[in-house]
Amino acid sequence: MPVDSLKRYIARYDNNTYDYGLGIRIDSTKNELADWIKESKKACEKITGERLHFYIYGDRREQYSSVKKVFDILQEQGENKWSLITLKKSKQ
Repeated sequence: MPVDSLKRYIARYDNNTYDYGLGIRIDSTKNELADWIKESKKACEKITGERLHFYIYGDRREQYSSVKKVFDILQEQGENKWSLITLKKSKQ
C-alpha cells in the first residue's frame, strides 16, 4: 500500500471495510517498503523518543529471494538489527 493511500486505509479501517490483503510492494519502481520504513522510524522517534524495532514474519513457504529483498531494504535504511519470527504449530 502506498504511503499516500494511508488516510483512505484508516478511514476504511474505522468503518470496518478495510482489506487485510493489502500489502507493501517491494518490487515496484517506487520502493514503497523503504518509504514506510523511513516514515515509521521518524514517527516512532517523534512519538516515543525511542528507536523503532523491526520484526520480520515468515514461514517455510516464503522464498529466500523475497526475504533477502526485505533484508536489503532494511540495510539500505541503516537498519541492521531485526527479529525473525516463525511459528511452529504443535500437534494436539
